[in-house]
Amino acid sequence: MKKRRLAALGLAMVMFTTALSGCSGGGSGEAGMQTAASQAQTTEGAGQPADSTSAAPSSEAQAGSQSGQKIFYWSSTSAASNISPFEGNYEIVDYFHSNLYRYVPNETRDVAVPAPDLAAKEPYSEDGYTWIIEIDKNAKWANGDPINADTFLYSWQQALDPKLTYATPSGLARNYIEVENAYAYYMQESTGVAVDWEEVGFKKVDDYTVSVKTTEKVTALDVMRHFQMRYTGPVYQPLYDECMNSDHTANSYGTEANLIMASGPFVLTSWTKGAERVFEKNSNYVHADEVKLDGMVVRVVQDELTQLEMFEQGSLDYLSLGSNGEAKYGDDPRVYVQETSVVREIEVNFENPDKPYLGNLNFRKALYYGIDRGPVAKVTGNIAADYFIPTSYQVYADGTMFRALPEAGGYLKENASYDPELAKEYFDKALEETGVSKVSVNLIYNEAVEDLRAASETIQSSLTNLFGADRFEMNVTAMNNSAAVKLMRTSQNGPTSDWDLCWGAWDLTAAAFYPNRKFEPYLSTDTRRFSQYNNTVIDELYIQSVSEECRLDEKKRAEVTIAMEKEFLDQVLAIPVYQQISKYMHSDRVVLAVDKRLTSLGFAWAYMDLAE
Repeated sequence: MKKRRLAALGLAMVMFTTALSGCSGGGSGEAGMQTAASQAQTTEGAGQPADSTSAAPSSEAQAGSQSGQKIFYWSSTSAASNISPFEGNYEIVDYFHSNLYRYVPNETRDVAVPAPDLAAKEPYSEDGYTWIIEIDKNAKWANGDPINADTFLYSWQQALDPKLTYATPSGLARNYIEVENAYAYYMQESTGVAVDWEEVGFKKVDDYTVSVKTTEKVTALDVMRHFQMRYTGPVYQPLYDECMNSDHTANSYGTEANLIMASGPFVLTSWTKGAERVFEKNSNYVHADEVKLDGMVVRVVQDELTQLEMFEQGSLDYLSLGSNGEAKYGDDPRVYVQETSVVREIEVNFENPDKPYLGNLNFRKALYYGIDRGPVAKVTGNIAADYFIPTSYQVYADGTMFRALPEAGGYLKENASYDPELAKEYFDKALEETGVSKVSVNLIYNEAVEDLRAASETIQSSLTNLFGADRFEMNVTAMNNSAAVKLMRTSQNGPTSDWDLCWGAWDLTAAAFYPNRKFEPYLSTDTRRFSQYNNTVIDELYIQSVSEECRLDEKKRAEVTIAMEKEFLDQVLAIPVYQQISKYMHSDRVVLAVDKRLTSLGFAWAYMDLAE
């Protein structure tokens, strides 16, 4: 059965718990909701619970270690049932799959920059619309077959096939760039408007050259970033054709180790579903000389305490610190701390007819300035955030982060904008303007995320004390992911009293390098929005931010993005509270390729080394 398409292109919407699903017959996974933890840690997406009772690697993995080979051992909390690059956003794909471009560390190893992968050089164009991409003539599949222009034209047509209804590859049509007629081709089953593949802006120039025609003028950097996404890479045609069902509506490519062909750093040699994957170096990878490891072993371990025990026993070379690891190693100098892209904010139902104060600006400002983010950050183990754009978003090609811009902090107050006296002033004004003597609100949090329960209860207590129980009441309600999202979506149909406040966090893929994109779900016309924000200033600024002037001038785009965030906070379209952080440790034998976890590259495990 076909599933609904992912309308939010290039989007990983972080709210509540993970809801990515895989379809063994090759159908698309639905739009995914991820916890901040699963988004930031080394995981592959949702899957079935794995058996994590055994802490010992397989005999095959042990044999590799005993032979003196450099084998890296790590664990995943989830098991993917389908690892086709078209099926989902699973990190495991990166170790056997390749794209036209990839991210590599810069010379100082502190910023990830795009570079050719299967491409021979950077893309080039005479007019900024038609881009030429030359493919490396040394590019091969793991079995030695060539990867050429036909490989990519075939793969792109399959990714956008309107009958297969893959969800994630819709971003191939438009994400960092928009390819001419590609989205119309992809959507034709839904729109009823026929589009021939020949009308799509992908063309073969010669055996090792393709052209890509965009709808807007873009830069080479935009093109490289677009074609480093997993689903823009190739699939092996002979095997992919064999995996297609009879009516061309489902494909089993990537469902077993022998049903996928590697083009990247490693080859998947063994796959025990829900337990373990074993990789060995791919000698035919075009950049094999950069890969120092002989292989990798990935264990699926759900339990955080079991992961900790395996790390201490030497069965794992990597540990993502949960509560148990934090208690033991939280202050260890070997711990790496990463500020993730997830800013948890509280969404507000602007048009609740029973509670008009939710639509009152002074009331929302009272909440914004009245939340003491320090204690919330402490109980959740994260960092206070009175901003909307996270510290991990890069704004300039040289690696400059948005939050490092002096102008991006001028509108933020000290103490993470906690100002109790100012909050009480706004609260008094709100009561007067709405004609009520007491407000009562309900805050919904995901029952599966302990951080959100702790944060909700801390805010409930502090705001009640600040405003007085005789004038302010906050209830907190645990709810599962799908029910809460469904409840919030009712706001798209007009005023509703079904909800008041709810935790959320939007994280769009392209926003990591183009922070202006993070405002998309808050546009008046966006179908993903959770409330009727109707902010014409942001609507107009966003249009400006994606104009040709801003697309080709990163400093101008930054200026407009700053103006959008200031307006967002001035009007309190949502209430940011804390930014998710993650902590990691590696075994002493690991020699990392980078000095810290980098945006879009992580720790660059494919290029690490292991000490003898």
